Amino acid sequence: MGWLAFVPNAPYLVTDLVHLGGGALQGDGGAGGEGGAAEFGTGGAGGAGGNAVVTGNGGNGGNGGLGLGNTPGAPGTGGAGGSLVGATGNDGQTA
Repeated sequence: MGWLAFVPNAPYLVTDLVHLGGGALQGDGGAGGEGGAAEFGTGGAGGAGGNAVVTGNGGNGGNGGLGLGNTPGAPGTGGAGGSLVGATGNDGQTA
């Protein structure tokens, strides 16, 4: 139960699972965020893939940051597929 302190939406997840009454919850994780910092020559790192609650797919990696001369960076790669109890998608990384 220590994970409750580290997952921001943990109280909502617990109450949702209680109200489901043992039913399966399936869905996709959220999309990753945009790359934060602009770098020279390469795009910033893409956002992390979303979490799947019980079953489903991890979210997509975010878009890369700005490259040299305001050229957009390469988009992030997709997150890994989710598995039981919230597997986290992979970080989208730019090339």
